[in-house]
Formats: sequence, structure tokens, C-alpha cells
Amino acid sequence: MKDNIANGVITGLLGKKGQDDQFAAFLKNDKKVVLPPNSDKHVRKQYDYLEAELKVAKDRYKVHLQENMKVFQQLVQFETLISQFRCQLTIQPKFNKLVQKRKEGSKTYLIARATFFDPKIKRNEIKVYLGEFKEFGTDLKKIEKDPLVISKATMALFTVMNVRMGNALKEALASKNLNRVAKDFKFFHGYESK
Repeated sequence: MKDNIANGVITGLLGKKGQDDQFAAFLKNDKKVVLPPNSDKHVRKQYDYLEAELKVAKDRYKVHLQENMKVFQQLVQFETLISQFRCQLTIQPKFNKLVQKRKEGSKTYLIARATFFDPKIKRNEIKVYLGEFKEFGTDLKKIEKDPLVISKATMALFTVMNVRMGNALKEALASKNLNRVAKDFKFFHGYESK
């Protein structure tokens, strides 16, 4: 979909499961040290000093990440919810035909899809089956403009979003399921809190 939503500030920094987060990418961004040719011992000593200082700065950065892990996890939880509420409040169904082949022929279904962010799904959209295509007519262009079909699709998508979200707001406010949220994201590779 063209209008896929942004995944938020912190969710974008942390990345989804299987991706490097931006913090880890930043820490791994060191290039090979380029010492000028024929450097004297004073220049080499300065380079050694700078490399040691870089290591100290990176180690301190990692410590601060660990200390603030819970805050980042909570921000991820609320950013996810904010994105999901925005999707639910602005549903604009898009329609497609889906042909399923079977032994005795094939069946064509009308499906509706809409933008929805969930870190557990790859695409930023969800879809629902509305029924066999022939129940709605023969022309997809006309079906897409039918207010009754749009209303049915919107309600079906709204319901699916409710199911996917569950009691996420209550859980976020209770802040007792932070470990579950952490498992949905690949946090600070190599520095994940236990």
C-alpha cells in the first residue's frame, strides 16, 4: 500500500525482530582507522589515545542504553498503540478479488484490506474476506463505490483490528507485560536485558 504508516520514533530506532536496531547500527559504524603513512610516534600515540577514548565512549553509551531499556520498551508499547488507534480511526478499505482454485473449479472472493501497524506482521496492513465475489456484483469498480459494501468492509476491518489489539491499552497502562513487548522487537543486539 502506498500509504503505509511510519512505525514511530522509537519503534523505528529499535527495528523489528530480525533487524538491526539503529543503536546497534550506530555502534557498529566504525570504519577502519586510517593512520597517515610514515607517521611519527607522537601521531601514532595520539591515534592510540583516540581509539581508547572511542571505546570508553561506546561502553558508556551501552551502559546508558541498558539503564533506559524499560523506558524504551514502554515507548514502543505506546507508539504501537498510537499507530494502531490512528489506523482504526481512519479506515479506508481497499478491495481486491481473490481467486482460490479447488478440485471442482475455483471460487472468487471479495477481500478488503486497510493500513494497520502491528510489529508481529510483516506488512502494515490487514485484510478480511467479505464473502463470495458474486454476492456483491460483477464489476469491482462499482463494488468499490457501493456505500453498503464500504460500510460492511469498514466494520469487518474495525473488528479485526480490535481483536489484534486486544487489551493492549490496559496492558500498557499496567506496564506489567514489558517482557512480551521486548520479544516482539530485536532490542539492542547483544545488549538485551534479561
